[in-house]
Amino acid sequence: MKKFVKLFVLLLLLSTIVTPVQAQLYQPDQPVPFDPNVVHGTLANGMRYYIRSNKKPEKRAEFYIVHNVGAILEEDNQNGLAHFTEHMAFNGTKHFPKKALLNYLETIGCKFGQNVNAFTGQDVTCYNIGSVPITRDGIIDSCLLILHDWSNYIAFEAEEIESERGVILEEWRTRGSAQARMSDKLRPIIYAGSKYGQRNVIGDTAVINHFDHQAIFDFYHQWYRTDLQAVIVVGDFDAKMMEQKIIARFSAIPAVENPAPKPVYGVPDNDQPIIAMATDPEATNTNISFYIKHPATPDSLKNQQYLRHNILTNFIGQMMNVRLSDLLKKESAPAITANVGMGGFSPTTKVLYASGTAKTNQTLPTFEMLLTECRRMQHHGFTQPELERAKANFLRSIESRFIERQNREHNSYVWDYYSHFTQNAPTCDIAYYRDFVKEVVPGISVNEINTLTASFFTEKNVIITLTAPEKEDIQVPSQNELLAMYEASKHQKVDAYEEKLLAQSLIETVPQKGTVVKDEKLKKFDVHQWTLSNGIKVMVKKTNFKEDEILMNGQSDGGMSQLEDDLWLSAVLMPTLVGEMGMGNHTTSDLRKMLAGKRVSTGIALGDDREIISGNCSPDDMELLLQQVHLRFTAPRFDREAFDAYMARLKPYLQYMALNPDAAFRDSVTALLTNRHPRIKSISTEALEAVTFERVEQIYRDRFSDPADFTFVFVGNIDMDKLKPLVETYLGSLPAGARKETYIDRGVRTPADMVRTRFDKTMQTPKTSVFAYYSGPIKYTNDDMLHISAIKNILDIRYVASIREKEGGTYGVSVSGSCEKQPEKKAEITLSFNTDSAKAERMLSLLHEEINNLMTQGPSAEDVQKTKELFLKSFTDRQIENGYWMSNILNNYLEGIDRHTGYEKGVKKMSPKTLQQFMAKTFSPNRMLEVVMMPAAQPSSTPDSETLSNK
Repeated sequence: MKKFVKLFVLLLLLSTIVTPVQAQLYQPDQPVPFDPNVVHGTLANGMRYYIRSNKKPEKRAEFYIVHNVGAILEEDNQNGLAHFTEHMAFNGTKHFPKKALLNYLETIGCKFGQNVNAFTGQDVTCYNIGSVPITRDGIIDSCLLILHDWSNYIAFEAEEIESERGVILEEWRTRGSAQARMSDKLRPIIYAGSKYGQRNVIGDTAVINHFDHQAIFDFYHQWYRTDLQAVIVVGDFDAKMMEQKIIARFSAIPAVENPAPKPVYGVPDNDQPIIAMATDPEATNTNISFYIKHPATPDSLKNQQYLRHNILTNFIGQMMNVRLSDLLKKESAPAITANVGMGGFSPTTKVLYASGTAKTNQTLPTFEMLLTECRRMQHHGFTQPELERAKANFLRSIESRFIERQNREHNSYVWDYYSHFTQNAPTCDIAYYRDFVKEVVPGISVNEINTLTASFFTEKNVIITLTAPEKEDIQVPSQNELLAMYEASKHQKVDAYEEKLLAQSLIETVPQKGTVVKDEKLKKFDVHQWTLSNGIKVMVKKTNFKEDEILMNGQSDGGMSQLEDDLWLSAVLMPTLVGEMGMGNHTTSDLRKMLAGKRVSTGIALGDDREIISGNCSPDDMELLLQQVHLRFTAPRFDREAFDAYMARLKPYLQYMALNPDAAFRDSVTALLTNRHPRIKSISTEALEAVTFERVEQIYRDRFSDPADFTFVFVGNIDMDKLKPLVETYLGSLPAGARKETYIDRGVRTPADMVRTRFDKTMQTPKTSVFAYYSGPIKYTNDDMLHISAIKNILDIRYVASIREKEGGTYGVSVSGSCEKQPEKKAEITLSFNTDSAKAERMLSLLHEEINNLMTQGPSAEDVQKTKELFLKSFTDRQIENGYWMSNILNNYLEGIDRHTGYEKGVKKMSPKTLQQFMAKTFSPNRMLEVVMMPAAQPSSTPDSETLSNK
């Protein structure tokens, strides 16, 4: 026996010698290991590529080409041509002349604007083809050929350049907001001495109108080159196969000989604070901000220490914004919004920023509030409980990403590789990053956080900005006043932040549970239904689409239709106001802190015909979800201070909304669509007088007092054995009456005949805004809903081809198509766009012409086939989403409409004839509503030289 003991001890000692100690992951100066699941490399011509094989969604892929090129590289005579070049990529390439590129992509179900798009920034230009159905090899080859052409073979046909000038100018017009104009005034000041102060992406309209074609050729050939490009492809394919295709396709693109060095433009330091101010007649609120510039981390130093540093700044931002959010919940707070964070300012500069939207004439108090809280952060830092909550939230978010690593969709990976190519951002596998944060986060102390926080506040490189409405009753502080307040804050004495004691649980006493009195398997959608002893019905569908997601939705009939007209606006605002008040004994601030590290949320909504409680959680937090639902019925919180604080923020937000011409346009549209029914009111400061604390409480208690007619649906990664007792406890215990309600028709209707409304409005950027509405009776069948969706998609295709591309008349026509069940069964088409006033009548004529053509001639077979491809692809994609099945269950069992079964058959039988018949039967030119807003004064429809931000 002793021999065995000695042998055991010896083996134990040996095991301690030979068992390796787990290696420490964190090595500050070492690079972050690149994700081993990515196939990446550099071709001989300098082009880089990133390829990842991924399973979600199946038989789909994302194709991107990124250019490390943007507006900052433009010469003065090219101001706006980086963005113009992006547009030209869709107007003809070597292998896809004129509109062949978009036409081809639409035939495989990839829609322009939705799946096919691009963007231009100051430093980067990016093109993408998304959600590509890679069902055959030829599709992959064609998409790679498109990226190949976008790299080096954009056609730039003279006719297409001239046509695109109009589209760019209409984009300029559409984006011509007060905020854009004020940003253009601020930019040269805050970026003084830097080229970033001279480039805003959309460019100078004089250049857009008149540039010589050679200018865009010069920009394109100088900067669109392989050593500044990367191809990114992520999808359900073999990565090595894709690599061989990329090498074969892109290696043939010649490298530019003796390429011009790409300049790096910095932002100069400033010893004294820079103060930049701008006002605009159409601005609706006052914003005050300050920034402190710091050098950005060089690409060469984006190592493990940098990765850890980013975690620290994440914590600081979290904690500070929680404090500001708590302050805003007081009626006395001078600001409507406030936030603090670290952000990019240029490739070589980052900033600490603090920003707030002030209540009316509360600009200086808002600035003082921001400065005070920043000085409190600087001098006293944060508390241990604050840091622990920030850590819990961060660790939970990383854990969720790890849990869902097999369900992550293609597109989300693209941006990791985009950031690596453009900024050398660390790109590691989620398993590595999870282990990394588990190792480093526990060692992050409150002292380290506070030391880092204090280091952000420096004497130099300060910028203060202010934007405000240009109105006599708005008091705009002077530069001297802003500077004096900032300087005084340096010597300000502030107290440390005081932590509030929090409750340990949401519910003090667990309620006596009810029981499931009926358990049945329903015929459709693999749904279990439990009927509880208090009459509540619960439907459950278990899925495996997401490991860390459960969705919940509870509904009952009735809604706002049960309320008299004088309560309508209070009912509209009630869900938001109740959301500001918390639940049970807990304020919203307390709830956020109590639930740190948890993935759970609930909210309420009030539709015209139903009450809704919705929520989501991780499987580990199901009990917290059910507890919140229980509290919303049994212990709603009505907090007058929270009500007063929210209304004190909302009223000044609305006070100057009328200064924006778009607000007048929206109000006119609403008035016409509701036939000026007294029930429906635009939200204004005057109308808010009818919204009282007492009315909000009255409405909530009336609409959510009796859960008996509620049906709850749960969809997701559900353990039925765990959910059932929780449902019995927290739903089965709810006191239920016998109320049964149905929708009440309150008589709100759109006008039955044609109505045209026209008015003019003074505006800073002249434009004509158009809204048109068609409606007609239907039976509210699946075919009706399918047909109106198809018509919407076909109109999208037609308007891009006619009004945008052929005429250059607008940046885009917004089209929506829908079916309404109540108060009357009808189909609706709404259309809206902005245009040059000189072109308005022509564009309006084309708008209606397309509708009339669909009524009389029907769509083309080509457009119908494109629509079918898109619908069938989207139908396949949606079936791996919990939200899709939630909607189907609600529609089927609450509305009696099965929108899933037979969908593919319905799509396949659509034809030009069936769609023409639907249009002719449903709509009429005599049942059309139209609103047109024109500029009051039109000295020139398009200023010859003006710049606006492309935000």
